[in-house]
Amino acid sequence: ALEALERSMPLEPGRSSTSYSALATLYYRESRYAEAISMGRKAVSIDPEDRLAWANLGYAHLAAGDTDEAQRAFRRSIELISGEMEGSPADPERLCTLAGYLAMVGDIDGGAQRLEEAIAAQSTSPSVVACVAGTWEDLGQRGRALEWVDRAFARGVPPSRFEDMPLLRGLVADARDRELGARRLGPTTETQGE
Repeated sequence: ALEALERSMPLEPGRSSTSYSALATLYYRESRYAEAISMGRKAVSIDPEDRLAWANLGYAHLAAGDTDEAQRAFRRSIELISGEMEGSPADPERLCTLAGYLAMVGDIDGGAQRLEEAIAAQSTSPSVVACVAGTWEDLGQRGRALEWVDRAFARGVPPSRFEDMPLLRGLVADARDRELGARRLGPTTETQGE
């Protein structure tokens, strides 16, 4: 996908923020942060109202260690998603996404509140369940994140959904270690005889 997207970029340079944002995401997932930042900047210069492009730029800056620029990008994403939510304030996917953005700017209480609202909507969508897992991790709640990773895996979400995100790789490693530990221990006395 990365090669195809890179080859397509010269065909219509400067015309699609989505293409630049997608390329930024792919670079980010490969830990190529300088390139991700470059593509993210192009995306937001083409469409300054693209909240996903701003978020992608924020994640790239954060992974590269530039917290000031990351915060600036996430604050813009928060403004844009808040505007999107005016017509549908209870959308669980947007609530979860907003919670993640709030976590990235250090608003842990606000992020937790929005995440609880997303959970209260009782969405069974695999993408929402995976978002909840990742956002609990962003909020510093590893135990809760692991519970939701289990739920995501049960709904068919592959581990790559988390592994592809540099900030969530530790979460998947922890989930696997926990699963392997449970297998090594075998059934507990509570589950024996059931």
